[in-house]
Amino acid sequence: MRLRRLPDQARALVAVSRAAAAAYDTSPLRAARRARTLRMRQHFEYREALAEGLLDPAIPDEELRRHGSRHATVLEQRRLNSEAIAPLAGEKAVFYRYCEAVGIRTPRLLGVIDTSASGWSHTGLPVVGAEGFRRFVEEDLPDSWVVKPSAGFHGAGVRVLERREGRLTEVSGRPTTPQALFRELAADPRFPGWVVQERLANHPDIAGLIDAPTLQTARLVTLVGRDGAPELLYAVFRIAAAGGATDNFLQGATGNGLASVRISDGVLESVKFAREGGLGFARGDALPGSGLPVAGVRLPHWEEAVSLVLRAAMAFLPARSLGWDVALTPDGPVVVETNMFWWPRSGPE
Repeated sequence: MRLRRLPDQARALVAVSRAAAAAYDTSPLRAARRARTLRMRQHFEYREALAEGLLDPAIPDEELRRHGSRHATVLEQRRLNSEAIAPLAGEKAVFYRYCEAVGIRTPRLLGVIDTSASGWSHTGLPVVGAEGFRRFVEEDLPDSWVVKPSAGFHGAGVRVLERREGRLTEVSGRPTTPQALFRELAADPRFPGWVVQERLANHPDIAGLIDAPTLQTARLVTLVGRDGAPELLYAVFRIAAAGGATDNFLQGATGNGLASVRISDGVLESVKFAREGGLGFARGDALPGSGLPVAGVRLPHWEEAVSLVLRAAMAFLPARSLGWDVALTPDGPVVVETNMFWWPRSGPE
């Protein structure tokens, strides 16, 4: 298997080395040597190292050693997190019901939709087919709500809906109908199951950062030690500069930013955005374009958010290390989801 991959790896190394040489005014040979070192020592894929900006010759070796590859991180996460409860974290239809049972605040679950079978409404009635979905939307849902894949990832498939002058409209402004929406959900081969939930609002202190309705969340990573004590390892805050349906960072490709958080008090320290061309990141104390300061902004409800995820961490044992996405709303922190496998991209610099 490895031998069959050698030609692909060789082509990737050549392409990555040329791209790094052009971007950083260095030689392809020097870039290739660094890419090979990162692969052999820290298990970085060639394109992963390029996207992380780690092929920049200005970065000293001691700093390179602080970065963890996706491969190395997953190996550690598999050691810490039991696959036996993966559906509990990975299936939102299960996750939200479990959190409700153990007293962890999440967005209110309004329904579960299976486009190939029957669904469920918070009123206690089944939801079957496009016509059943129409009645569910028109009779059981508020004026604004969210639908997302139960087993979704990276913000894929998330839609924010609202009624505007009696017409169902996506937050992007595109009008639709319940029947058309149901057909679109059913046509997505990746996700048979969907959850419908309340739409949360940003706290005013957060809403002032970006003029966009996108819900912005903090990623808080917890670890339960062998002594059974939970701790917060680090935190980052997503800046939804792109103004879409989600705040996902996705290696910077979405146009959103990622701010580091001082975990002692919830103060933002700096923010990073992907550089043009996707090679590494530009970092600063303010938002590009507007110049609005980010460094020094204190996240609201921080102590409550930390307390919430530490309590949640204990409720999700035997998974020992989880990445919690927490919305900071006017009414306090709300856990939007958790992740058993979170990537180094979300970590501190």
